[in-house]
Amino acid sequence: MSVRTHLHDRWTELTSCIDTDRAVSNVVGVIVFIIIVVAAGGTIGAFVFGLGGGITSSAPQASLAVADGPDGQTGDSGQSLIQIDHTGGADLAMDEVIIEIRRPESNALVAQFSGQSGDIDTNTGEGSAFSSGGLSIVLNGQSYDTQAQFTSGDRMMIQEGSSDASSTMASGSQFRVTIKHIESGEVIGEQTITVQ
Repeated sequence: MSVRTHLHDRWTELTSCIDTDRAVSNVVGVIVFIIIVVAAGGTIGAFVFGLGGGITSSAPQASLAVADGPDGQTGDSGQSLIQIDHTGGADLAMDEVIIEIRRPESNALVAQFSGQSGDIDTNTGEGSAFSSGGLSIVLNGQSYDTQAQFTSGDRMMIQEGSSDASSTMASGSQFRVTIKHIESGEVIGEQTITVQ
């Protein structure tokens, strides 16, 4: 018997033991199917029932410049105290922002503007700088509108509510102005100003 014949016979014996027509066993197939179904169901359930941590929105990315209002500039109501310029980036829907004015040394809230209502609360009880007349928002020379958009190139002024309003925003006083996105709670812009 030649070596070649002998190898051929051995090869035939080995290949006859392997059943090439068989697929993966039924048990393994069922287990893989169950794992896929459970993983897909869990993922869908997590999003439907909010178990995935929820989808959070992020604040619009805008460049804002906050400064002391121009000396001697008065608007329809009174003295301009704080100027906020939109210098670029995303438009801001004013009903989606809160503006806080705080004393930087104590973090005491002096005033808070809610874009949803258009009101500025100066009766915070935490160190209000405004004893009468309150504050108002003027956007591009116009009275505030809750549907307003604050876009690149726009200017917002926070003014005393009346020309005879008295405030303790005396020259040299410092205030931290923070603009926050309501839905995400993220800070869009923040600046500490010194009243001149």
